[in-house]
Amino acid sequence: MDIEQTYLKNAIATNNIPSRFHSPFAKQLDATLISLDLDNSSITCAFTVSGEYLHGGGVVQGGIIASMLDFAMAMLSLATIEDDYLVATTDLHTQFLKPAMPGRFTATAIFTRKGRTAHFCKADIENSGGIVVATAIATNMIIAPK
Repeated sequence: MDIEQTYLKNAIATNNIPSRFHSPFAKQLDATLISLDLDNSSITCAFTVSGEYLHGGGVVQGGIIASMLDFAMAMLSLATIEDDYLVATTDLHTQFLKPAMPGRFTATAIFTRKGRTAHFCKADIENSGGIVVATAIATNMIIAPK
């Protein structure tokens, strides 16, 4: 089972929320599971972005914002699939709405449609002031174990 899938399944079973994710990417951005509501098919993750992810003018690089949105949507899919299945993002469309300055961000993802082999998701990411700085939609392919 994927390291994050193991973590999510344990968090669900033990109601150990909030807590931190474990993959190297998640650790770099201090990714934390804030809430997971399987009845309403939603997840909220928090991230902290510091100076190494900035470009001109001190703004967070857009790829980092897109990655945080993608991470939240992928974690939602991972939380709902069978053990040992994997998730791969097959497309990701991101709209950047406001400049994102370094600090704490919160991404919330939901399903717009959930099939056996693909999940269709959307997510918003807010800065610490509650302002949505970007939104995204994605398709996550569900990969059966070999």
